[in-house]
Amino acid sequence: MVMQTHFQSAMGLHITKWPPYMSNLVFELWQLPSRWPGAEPRYVVRVLFNREELSLPHCPPGFLPSLQTFQREVVEPFQLSAQRHQELCRVKVEHDGAMPHPKAKTASGTA
Repeated sequence: MVMQTHFQSAMGLHITKWPPYMSNLVFELWQLPSRWPGAEPRYVVRVLFNREELSLPHCPPGFLPSLQTFQREVVEPFQLSAQRHQELCRVKVEHDGAMPHPKAKTASGTA
C-alpha cells in the first residue's frame, strides 16, 4: 500500500486516504494510429487505479499524456544520471565488526 501512495504522489496526485487492501496501480503504454504513412509512432500513457483511469495533473481531463510528457513530468525528477548513481554508490559503509558471510553448504546440506 505504501508503494502505491508513493507512486500516486510522484505523479502529482493529492492523496487523502490510504488505498483499499489489494488495490492495484496499472501503467499502460498505448501506440496511437499514425496520422500518415511513414510517420513516427506516437505513444501515450494511461494510468489506472483499481480499474479506474486516473486524471493526471499534467494533462487536461479526458486527455492522456504523451510518453515524452510522462517521462519528463513523472519519471525524470526521480531518475538518477549514471554519474549521480556512481557518486551515491561510492559511499563507504563502516561496520562495528566484520561483515557476516553466508556459510557454504556441503553436499549433505549442512554448513
